[in-house]
Amino acid sequence: MLKVKKIFSTFVGVAMAANAFITMPISAFADEETSHTYTYDGYEVSYDVTNAWGNTEVVSVTLSNTGDSAIENWMLYFEPNGQVHSTVNVQEAQTSTGTTYFRNSGYNANINPDSSVSFCYMVDDCEAVPDNFTLCQTREEKESGYEVSLKVNQTWGDSFNGEIIIQNNTDKPIESWELTVDTNFTITEITNSWAATVKELEPYSYMLKGTYTGTVYPNSSVSLGFNGVKSGEPTITDYSLTEVVADEDLITTVKDCFKNTDLDSDEDGLSDCIELKIGTDPFNVDSDNDGLSDGDEVKIYGTNPLNPDTDMDGLDDGDEGYNGTFYKNYGIYFDPFSPDTDGNGVLDGDELIDQTVDKSISTADGFITGISISSEINNNFESQLEVNSAVISDPLAAETVGLICDPISISVPEKISCEGESDITLQLNPQSLDEVNTDNILMLWHDEESDQLYELETYYNADNYSVKALVPNIESSFLLVDADIWHNVYKSSNVFDSSVYKIINDTGLTWAKSKEYCEDLGGHLVTISSQTEQTYLLGLMSQYGKNNTYWLGYRYVDSYEGVEPHWESINGEGMPYTNWAPGEPNAYYNEAVSHMYNIVPTIALGLGAKRGQWNDTLDEQDFNPEYSYINSGIICEFDSTVDTDKDGIPDIIETAGMVTKNGKIIYTDPNDSDTDKDGIPDGQEMIMQCKTDKRTAYLNPGQEYLFDDPTNYTTMSNGKIKGEISFVYFEYNSDPTVPDVPESSKLTISGVSNIPNITEGKAVSISGLITSNYDITSVQVGVYDKESGGKAYTSASYNPNKKSYNISALDSKILFNKIPGGNTCYFRVIAKDSSGNVQTLVNQKFIVSSLSNLTIKDVTKIPNINEGKAVSISGTITSNYNITSVIVGVYSTKDGTVAYTSKAATPNKKSYNISALDNYILFNKVPGESNGAKRYFRVIASDSSGNTKTLVNQEFIVTATSSSTNKNIEKVLSNIKNSSNISQYGNEKIDTCVATAKVMLESGFDPKFVAGMLGNICYEGNVGLFEYYNSSQDYMQYMQNHYSYKSNYSGKYIYNVNLNNVYNMLKQINDTSRGTWRINGSRAGFGLGSIQWTFGRTYELVKIYREVNGQNSTITKAQATKAEGLMISRELDSDSYRYIYNNWKGSQSSAYNAAYKICVSYEVPANKDYQGKQRGNLAEKIYSDMMK
Repeated sequence: MLKVKKIFSTFVGVAMAANAFITMPISAFADEETSHTYTYDGYEVSYDVTNAWGNTEVVSVTLSNTGDSAIENWMLYFEPNGQVHSTVNVQEAQTSTGTTYFRNSGYNANINPDSSVSFCYMVDDCEAVPDNFTLCQTREEKESGYEVSLKVNQTWGDSFNGEIIIQNNTDKPIESWELTVDTNFTITEITNSWAATVKELEPYSYMLKGTYTGTVYPNSSVSLGFNGVKSGEPTITDYSLTEVVADEDLITTVKDCFKNTDLDSDEDGLSDCIELKIGTDPFNVDSDNDGLSDGDEVKIYGTNPLNPDTDMDGLDDGDEGYNGTFYKNYGIYFDPFSPDTDGNGVLDGDELIDQTVDKSISTADGFITGISISSEINNNFESQLEVNSAVISDPLAAETVGLICDPISISVPEKISCEGESDITLQLNPQSLDEVNTDNILMLWHDEESDQLYELETYYNADNYSVKALVPNIESSFLLVDADIWHNVYKSSNVFDSSVYKIINDTGLTWAKSKEYCEDLGGHLVTISSQTEQTYLLGLMSQYGKNNTYWLGYRYVDSYEGVEPHWESINGEGMPYTNWAPGEPNAYYNEAVSHMYNIVPTIALGLGAKRGQWNDTLDEQDFNPEYSYINSGIICEFDSTVDTDKDGIPDIIETAGMVTKNGKIIYTDPNDSDTDKDGIPDGQEMIMQCKTDKRTAYLNPGQEYLFDDPTNYTTMSNGKIKGEISFVYFEYNSDPTVPDVPESSKLTISGVSNIPNITEGKAVSISGLITSNYDITSVQVGVYDKESGGKAYTSASYNPNKKSYNISALDSKILFNKIPGGNTCYFRVIAKDSSGNVQTLVNQKFIVSSLSNLTIKDVTKIPNINEGKAVSISGTITSNYNITSVIVGVYSTKDGTVAYTSKAATPNKKSYNISALDNYILFNKVPGESNGAKRYFRVIASDSSGNTKTLVNQEFIVTATSSSTNKNIEKVLSNIKNSSNISQYGNEKIDTCVATAKVMLESGFDPKFVAGMLGNICYEGNVGLFEYYNSSQDYMQYMQNHYSYKSNYSGKYIYNVNLNNVYNMLKQINDTSRGTWRINGSRAGFGLGSIQWTFGRTYELVKIYREVNGQNSTITKAQATKAEGLMISRELDSDSYRYIYNNWKGSQSSAYNAAYKICVSYEVPANKDYQGKQRGNLAEKIYSDMMK
């Protein structure tokens, strides 16, 4: 398994033009603007100061994914340049050396393309906005601290259901994990697909990626359920796991960069700081691998250091320009900023150029040491060329008969193309040539399109030990073979018309013995019936013949039975064609026989004889020294139409041997159609092909005169000839001499549906691909009451008669929704193929549960009550499943918007009485109104079937009374009205404090905490007051430009303007900005009310104004005062601010502490520490007044 290495990646990119950064000071981003946008390669960061007071700023940061893939488990490093606190949607973290960075909050860990996340924080004493934001997460292999195990749950046939379990043995979480496993089984699907995804890397190797289970918590585990196909006992043979962690090296580099702006780690002429800003790798001289250093691209050439091809013409930047490869090597200039330098309509990268490339080669045998290729070719061929051994990649070439050395393969990318033929020169190792006949070296080319080997005109240069050839296609395999060995394999397979010829050299046999020799092979001495056949045989002798003459199947016979003396053929064909030399035949004896000249002796040349002509002689004179030139070879001729065993291969070919494409020879029995007795005829295992092809033959120099005859062979001065020869070769399907074991059936199913446990009436879809190497003859799918079959609840069958079938075709017939509840069932898939193999491919157990009957009985009916009245509750919840949760409460609305009192329980049993929660449901704490307020008693329950039901939702009335509690509140409110400590801030503050105190006290807030809030209100603005217009605020500029804010609202009160107009204005801004309160880069909004709520909070306040006044267009001051009290109370009781009250209760719960905490965490004024103390002192005095 390949192990994943940690790779440095900054994830940053071009923030602006690279040259601009070189002259820009590091603090160039720092100015007085409150909004900044930083653009990088694949992401963008927006930095906004949304509010500020004193030395404190509220900062909003938005991280947007502008790339093509998800950003996983994001972590962001930047210098906030101040003291950070009160973070929202983000966590502060530290490296092992104590450097702080920011990371996601878990729920917002991943950012999909074209999406973003936002987070906020407060910062004190911020000196400047950040210079740089760097995504600092990286994926690296986890070396230790975890285990991966396999659990098999259920098997059926070759299929099974299992779990892969990842155990985290450390005290830190494993985040955004990816697990690579090597197995001896096939994973067909992840059954809990919500937990992980699976990708097959190669057979039996898978990449699993956590989704919902992307984090493995400390000392915990995750389980990934799957279905698979096994062969033997399922095993995980190897695994590795990667996780996303903070790249501490990167963080250190970025931090150091801004401390030492001259640091240049890779010495490319650009400082690390600049490289981080423009997106290049500070540890890589050439980030885009185009042959130019990052510094040269930015400072000298002006090309893009992040794009190897700035002008997108197909040429790397390093190949173009006056310092580029093409100008240096060929004197050709290509403009790196123009995709078509010469304006001819052809991209520079597609222009064809005469190029010569020299490259060293390293093969296992060391025979070929280098290659030189000359061709008219596009692009930078040298940088794209790959030359490797073809021993493994090309089996046809690697097993060719006559190989001298390892074959080589040449590969180039698709963008490379050449015009016409190319010269290839192979440099040979002279130490490897000792036992090689260099005159016989022949280069073969493997044409992959036709899958044939072709001979090339080959030139050997003894001066520099090289072999050269002209090749039609450079991207292929090339072989060096011994020409004699390569050609020899075709001697027995040369065919003309219906005859096959075999040439035998240097036998020393007489004509009579040669005749017997051919007859023993099943043929006869060659006879020639036409000039065409004569010419063909001349070609054979040129390629394969070594003797001066070759016996012919003609002899002279004396008269007998009235027949005159004559020449005749030994096969009874007669002599329709003759080619006697001048003055021949002249040996009229009964023993006279004929032969044909291959190499004409000098004496015969003097008499006018030519190659291929015939002569006669006496058989017994064959070896007379006077006639030594008659030492004849043999050409046997065979009838290729004879096929005794009817296997489709002529007898002579079976006997002489079948030549495959790469020269291997296989012999079979001509009398047995199935030589290896495997049930497959020889003619199906070896497919005969007859082909005419150009072939190259070798002759010794100086023998060109042999081709004076007018044949279709041409003389070549370099000692080689080419001509057309018809030859037989065989497509090799399987070895006909080795029995083929009948292939066993491979009947299996993949991608099969996992049937979940279901509730009665639930439909389930099925799918699964059945495959076999034989035709699938029958398929049966069904749901049964027993593992062995038994009663079928629903079933269907089909006869596919093909090699694959998806059971989804039967989906509509398998009716899971008709299976009665309360049963354990078995989903079974049984298949049979034409080999007779029958397999139960699936036999999965699942449960059909009855419908939930979750209900309640004998439930208490809640009467209408006066405020402060206690009510007891009772009622028995029952279900045929375990009741997993019960929630009982009293709510403000029928849909349960606000709970005045509630309690939850987890019974995990089939019956539960809500009286167990009676002490927790405090009806006496439910507020009422003088005219009566509708309240709702609700009981909600869930059971283990997944059924959730509102069992009770009863309306009742709570009427406010003058109970002691209310009397106490009224007394406190009366004391507030008379508090001189409040009235000193104006009578309006009295009204606001009374309204706020009433809501908070009735909501259950502690009086000391209420006093703390009132201490803050006295220091804040007036009820309903609009923020005064300030042209220096960007959001005020927007409001003035679009709504004439200065004249319509500045310094006015909400009870003096049209409330509906204000609401519509805020709604429009909210909808247009999609809740961001930022439009076209500008903020929009204003402050309103006693707390001067801003932006989205202003919108919520106006909604409460409308809630209080019944959505009328006008609101009274009293109504506005009540609304702002409600706003304060609701915010302090919301998820965003409830922690203030909870933290206060857990500390010294004084009015002073309450005022201080509200000041620094809720009001957040300028000089908040000083203000907090002042307001705390006031709160203590107000609390004293309240309790009089």
